[in-house]
Amino acid sequence: SCGVEYEVILKAKCREAGLSFIDESQMREEGYDKTPDIRLKVPIMINKRVVNWIESKASFGDPINHQQYMIDQYLPYKN
Repeated sequence: SCGVEYEVILKAKCREAGLSFIDESQMREEGYDKTPDIRLKVPIMINKRVVNWIESKASFGDPINHQQYMIDQYLPYKN
């Protein structure tokens, strides 16, 4: 439930910032293979890096989860 709560907060913050995006459910409907929580329609620049998507992780930082996320999500998203 914590993860869902923070996804709701993420979407609200993105809307407040005026960002145009699609969420996981929209991506699934459109047939995306990988579905981050937010896929920006127009990329933004943060600290000299282009950001195309946002993945919200309520448990981020846990070493075991982080290692598994690297395999399951980060590398496939990068590709």
